[in-house]
Amino acid sequence: MCIRDRYMGESSKPLPPKRPMSTFFEYKKDILDEVKKSHPDKKITELTKIVSEMWKKTDEETKKKYEKIAEKNKADYETAKKNYEDCLLYTSDAADDLLCVDLGGRRIIKKK
Repeated sequence: MCIRDRYMGESSKPLPPKRPMSTFFEYKKDILDEVKKSHPDKKITELTKIVSEMWKKTDEETKKKYEKIAEKNKADYETAKKNYEDCLLYTSDAADDLLCVDLGGRRIIKKK
C-alpha cells in the first residue's frame, strides 16, 4: 500500500482542505454543549435558534475573540489551499512518477 492510498483512499488526487468555519459556527461549537444540557428535549434546529439568539446578544469583546479564531483558521485554510494547489501541479499527468501527499499542512513529495 502506498502513502497516497493510506491517507487518501483509492483516489489518485489529494483531498482538498475543508473551508474554515465562520465566526458564528466557532461560537456555536463552543456553546452548543451547554445549550443541550439546559434544553435536553429540543431538536438541533431549535438549539441552533437559541444559540443564534445568544450570539446576537453577545458583547463585542466575545465576538472579537471568535473573529480572531476565524481569521486564524482562514489564514490556515489559505495556506493549506495553496499547498493543495501546488500539490496538484506535482500530481498532474505530466508528473505521474511523483507522489504528493498533504498531511495537515506538510507536503510530502516522493517518487513512486
